[in-house]
Amino acid sequence: MTAAQSIGPHTIKGTVYVKGERPLHIEVVLENGTRMPLSQTVAGQDGRYTFSGLGFGTYRVVVQPLGEYRGAAQEVEIFGSPDSVIIKTADLSLEPKGAAPLPPGRPPPSPRRRKIWGLSAGCRQSSRSWR
Repeated sequence: MTAAQSIGPHTIKGTVYVKGERPLHIEVVLENGTRMPLSQTVAGQDGRYTFSGLGFGTYRVVVQPLGEYRGAAQEVEIFGSPDSVIIKTADLSLEPKGAAPLPPGRPPPSPRRRKIWGLSAGCRQSSRSWR
């Protein structure tokens, strides 16, 4: 048994974001550093998943291609002091197969989280200075 497979107090959790209609069954697989499957779970209706009871090591969280969506994966390292409890977050984004992929670990923007810098929609910028 390698360090990545040992039982410990650590957790990897996250959310699987889907652009478009969410598939009903999204399986999330936890792999060790050599890409051997260790565990699997199904993301909830809200896309959240959790893997707990993990030891120190390098892991990979994977969602295989699903219907019209590409797969996604993110590597996660859990290291720290022996008396620590570490919780890492790994969010994944499933994009339609025809769309450009997002950078790893970056969820798609949502209207609630999007920040708009500068002018609001519908406003025009004027070169006139105000006195």
